[in-house]
Amino acid sequence: MLDPPKRWSGTRKAAARRRNLRRRLEKAVPLFADQFEEQELQRRPDYFDPDSIEREQCKKKLITDRSKYLRAGKHVS
Repeated sequence: MLDPPKRWSGTRKAAARRRNLRRRLEKAVPLFADQFEEQELQRRPDYFDPDSIEREQCKKKLITDRSKYLRAGKHVS
């Protein structure tokens, strides 16, 4: 059987999201990239926050773990 996929930490994922945002903005609107980046960071602070990303990953893992038990016919409260 395959090993479970490796998950990025919230810090690494947040850095990648910011880097990708910056790259897209530099390509689309190089003169206004700073301004649009700041607006996007203010508009969606949780999306770029490492702690928020970690919490979301924990929620998803809990849901996945529970669904495995439910499919196995076990009761989860």
